Amino acid sequence: MRKITLALFTLFGLAIHTTSSHAVTVVTTIKPLQLIANALLPEPNQSVALLPNGASPHDYQLRPSDLRRLNDADLVIWVGPTMESFLGKALTSLPANVNLLQLSDTATPINQGHHGEHGHGHGHGHGHGHGHGDEEAPHGDDNPHLWLDPEAAITIAGQIEQRLRQLDPDNAKHYREALARFIAEVRATDQQLRAQLEPLAGRGYFVFHDAYAPFENHYGLNHLGAFTLSPERAPGARHLQAIRAELESANAVCVFAEPQFRSSLVTAVTDGLNVGRDELDPLGADADSYPALLQNLAAAFGRCLTPG
Repeated sequence: MRKITLALFTLFGLAIHTTSSHAVTVVTTIKPLQLIANALLPEPNQSVALLPNGASPHDYQLRPSDLRRLNDADLVIWVGPTMESFLGKALTSLPANVNLLQLSDTATPINQGHHGEHGHGHGHGHGHGHGHGDEEAPHGDDNPHLWLDPEAAITIAGQIEQRLRQLDPDNAKHYREALARFIAEVRATDQQLRAQLEPLAGRGYFVFHDAYAPFENHYGLNHLGAFTLSPERAPGARHLQAIRAELESANAVCVFAEPQFRSSLVTAVTDGLNVGRDELDPLGADADSYPALLQNLAAAFGRCLTPG
């Protein structure tokens, strides 16, 4: 079937939508959203992620090329201001014909603040950032890392699919079928990861920053705390001393760093201790699909938490 898509043309200073041989242009802020969007788009069409691998949305600065991509897009997908604060001013100046999808407004609300309350946890009761004295309250229900919960990712995919059908109605059948495939793949992966992670539910650990509650709650993992609640804030000395004390007492068996941030803090706190170390990447730099992003996270938990 001939593809009828939307493109942006400027004629005598007037921006209009019309049919074209070009596909719907989709720009996402981060790779996890790109992976979800790509699962829905007709091949060989691919969405573009603004952030390159290794960059963090917590401290990213837009480049002129990023602004051009945003202005030329048919659809821009972002989580929201609590995640991509760098986008605020740029989004207010987008052309009127650019469609914007803010997922923090549309994704199904999920309880991300405390283990055991999501419906899948095992009731360990370890709240994030559990009172080491010099850290403020964690993200809790406002945790913006929505995509780390498989069910929330399915909701996100549904929101993207709905927008794509609105922009490209001639390919509506493709989008519906692609969404059904995505849901089936994510649910199959979820079932595998439940079996993989369930034996590790009692093994305590620390993460670099408080990002993983959606994943941890979904799989009932035993998060003991984070080095920092937000990467923009260096953790205080008392907080780091409290983490080391828990590591020394064997309450935690592993500490996770992140590729987007310096690992010197993790190295300093774990120096001389018999504790496992690994790396979690919430942005999925090495993943070629959304299920692979979930699998990579589960593999890291498995490597570090499995008794050796």
